[in-house]
Amino acid sequence: MRKFVLIIAAFACVSMGTFAKGKKSQSVEMFDKNTQLIHLGIGINGTAAPVELSFEKGVKDNLFNVKGLNLGIGGYFNYFGSSTDFSGFSSTGSATTYTWSYSNIVLGARALAHYKLISQLDTYAGVMIGYDIFGAKLSPANDLIPATGTSFIFYGGVAGVRYQFGPKLGVYLEGGSASVSNASIGISYKL
Repeated sequence: MRKFVLIIAAFACVSMGTFAKGKKSQSVEMFDKNTQLIHLGIGINGTAAPVELSFEKGVKDNLFNVKGLNLGIGGYFNYFGSSTDFSGFSSTGSATTYTWSYSNIVLGARALAHYKLISQLDTYAGVMIGYDIFGAKLSPANDLIPATGTSFIFYGGVAGVRYQFGPKLGVYLEGGSASVSNASIGISYKL
């Protein structure tokens, strides 16, 4: 996680330096119906640091006839895995070290309304529906504790902010109830 934050910081510094040399009056288009964005980030939850990837395409400008309120739709992917070691007894009664391995995959679709409050700052909020696949496995196998897993459809809200350094590169912070992560941070790139 520390390496990922350092990479984001390095991109930010390089981007600010590159764009500071250009025209200072350059206006950065934030989000409209021609925008295509890719987000790559890490999440924050109590267990692990999930990795997330999303794509969004602008589809409608001036939503509800509100100038600057623009709609985007897209896909979302989130993954995290972790493992925990603990001591216990096997089904035959001998002492053994076990490993619980967890994995969680989220696939979803999002609809987000974007509004530029100030220059280079895109705020957005919307809804997401998705499919969550969770699995847990004990190793070595134990007849007393079987592997488990579940999957379900979910929905929830998402809100975030994206700071655009220049025409292509930015950083984002978002949170909500529609993901494995409570909040996430990462880089965004305009195609």
